[in-house]
Amino acid sequence: MNGSDGSADEGTGAAPDGSSLLTESTPPAEDLGLVLASGDEAGTPPDDRSFRPDIQGLRALAVTLVVLYHAQLSGIPGGYVGVDVFFVLSGFVITGLLLRERTASTGTSLLNFYARRARRILPAATVVIIATVVATYVGLGFVRGNQVANDGRWASVFLSNYHSIIQGSDYFGAQSAVSPLVHYWSLAVEEQFYLVFPVLFLVVAAVKRPGSLRMRISVLLGVVMVASLAFSVIQTHHSPINAYYSPFTRAWELALGAFVASVGPAWKKIPSLPAALIGWVGILGIVTAALLYSRSTPYPGIAVALPVIATALVIVAGFAAPRFGPEIVFGRWLPLEIGAISFSLYLWHFPLLVIPEEHAGHMLSLTARLLFVGLAVLLAFATYRLVENPIRHATFLSARRGLSIGLGAALIAISLVVCSILISNHQDHTVVKPSLQAATATRAELARQIKRAVKQTTLPSPLIPPLAEASTMSLTSPKIPATCIARTDDEVTIPPSCVFGDRHSKQTIALYGDSQAQMWTSAFLTVATTNHLKLVILVKDGCAPWLKLYYAETGALFTQCDTWHRWATTKLISLHPVAIFITGGPGITAQPTQVLDSASAMLRSLKPTKARLAVLSNIPWFDQFPGPPPPNCLAQNATNLQVCNIPVSTFTGGENGLFRTQLLAASKIAGASFVNLDSLFCTTTTCPVVVNHRIVYQNNRHTTAAYSRYVGPAMSEILAPQLRTQTH
Repeated sequence: MNGSDGSADEGTGAAPDGSSLLTESTPPAEDLGLVLASGDEAGTPPDDRSFRPDIQGLRALAVTLVVLYHAQLSGIPGGYVGVDVFFVLSGFVITGLLLRERTASTGTSLLNFYARRARRILPAATVVIIATVVATYVGLGFVRGNQVANDGRWASVFLSNYHSIIQGSDYFGAQSAVSPLVHYWSLAVEEQFYLVFPVLFLVVAAVKRPGSLRMRISVLLGVVMVASLAFSVIQTHHSPINAYYSPFTRAWELALGAFVASVGPAWKKIPSLPAALIGWVGILGIVTAALLYSRSTPYPGIAVALPVIATALVIVAGFAAPRFGPEIVFGRWLPLEIGAISFSLYLWHFPLLVIPEEHAGHMLSLTARLLFVGLAVLLAFATYRLVENPIRHATFLSARRGLSIGLGAALIAISLVVCSILISNHQDHTVVKPSLQAATATRAELARQIKRAVKQTTLPSPLIPPLAEASTMSLTSPKIPATCIARTDDEVTIPPSCVFGDRHSKQTIALYGDSQAQMWTSAFLTVATTNHLKLVILVKDGCAPWLKLYYAETGALFTQCDTWHRWATTKLISLHPVAIFITGGPGITAQPTQVLDSASAMLRSLKPTKARLAVLSNIPWFDQFPGPPPPNCLAQNATNLQVCNIPVSTFTGGENGLFRTQLLAASKIAGASFVNLDSLFCTTTTCPVVVNHRIVYQNNRHTTAAYSRYVGPAMSEILAPQLRTQTH
């Protein structure tokens, strides 16, 4: 019972009376010294101080870095490393709790553990999820509300990180609006760790092997750290989105914190002065990463080692409690208070920064952003005092583990039910007549409809697709299997050959590009069928054909795009197509001339195909237009549609106009055609967002699959010169 090195807990893993560790027989946390006089969890190993001011101060530092980063302060481009500080702290605290309980009782109760987690995490997390979803519906309309409510369902069951992976959401530079609940990904990673690690702890404790439990746990954690860090480096290179959100790439960060707790007695032997130096070196490492890292840093990869190891150094130094260590600062009132509310502050700050900015349609002023940070601090204090503390300190809950776990399950259920009801109540169940659904438009018909649409003020009914679904539906034609489109972060870079249109034709055309090509698949099915041509689709989302080396907005090397382009070029040469139609977004460019140089090189690489090369112009993009994305704008302005229409000048000028100019110049250099598609969307001055019951845009840069199909005949007419040149 009194062994401080863990030797007293050797054995089978059963409680002293022989009862199962999963039963209610383990005494409450208060009886085991697992909580402080304040009611907070001790969170340190049994041979350490029960309260560590430096740990609380690290929480304050971590949340401050994250909040200021999300507030877009230019001086802290790497503030996102605060999340990694939290991971290490969480591993340390959880392991400290497990070791304290086992030393005090020679047993470990999973019921106790998960009851404490339920009381600690779920009340505040649930309040913020529901408040964020409701605020989104009120402030951003039901289209955005439905999206965030769905995000809320994933967040409530601690799978937000996998939701981001499935969606291909780039944390640093998503093309679509960022979810105000995306920050729950880190909470999901921690909870997934909490689900697995205590079980492993019990298994190791139950196996009779030489050495203390701490030694065996340390060996296990060492293996996890090596494997996870190696996987992080590999995944960051090959699959950055998966690497960022995966619990397998992040596991080593939590495991390092757990390792520091397991080896606790060794750290206490460090003399005071070296311990102080180690602590300050750790603080310097965290701050250095926050100041020098940026969105262009390949992350997590090996770069994450700096803030993670630095955090571990601060914790190690704190075991010796050096007089002049970081605790001399972190032990003050303000860091302790911020550390205390850090969990609630982390939850509140992001929706308070994201929702107002999306409502405004542009980046808020620095003053406004800091005011919302201040509001987040106030809400965090209120949540800490009125929600967190009353529930986790409640005696009637802490003495009844089953009730605590039941409360947690109820809170999860409440989030799921509320989000699901809100989504269900904002669905459009209008039946669309088959004749309207199947209609298409010639170029002349479309021109007349666009002129009428510019003058339309009220949202027509029905809408195709339904407004609540417009921004979440696939860009791809329903007739094209998902396997024919390579996703941004897919491990598989070479999809199977996908042939459509007139499969018996001796003449082939190809559609080649990124998601800009993906959104035209519906129209090109019509083009191919109408002209009796075989159609091959070569599309990889996120890989603009003229920019081969970069991944989304991070600027990190993304070799999958390069691999994809090499394969696609070889494939196109082997197909001997009569025409290749190329389109794509601007990707990431340090200088606009990169588009000209890269596009020219790409077009020249396709010369061996001997096909007619045609570059499709970008569609009207809304990213330079103030206001919410088109579907959201429609939801908020159902009787004033003209507010949502985009002037032609907003996408033919500025950076988007420069991008188009570069593509036009590259086409001339390479002897390719440049096809202007503006007539499919605009009059000479204006581009409406709804045309003949069709929602034109899925988001700021893509047309809906329904509109792509609708303009298929008009597209065929526009492309006729390129097709006739080769087919006759």
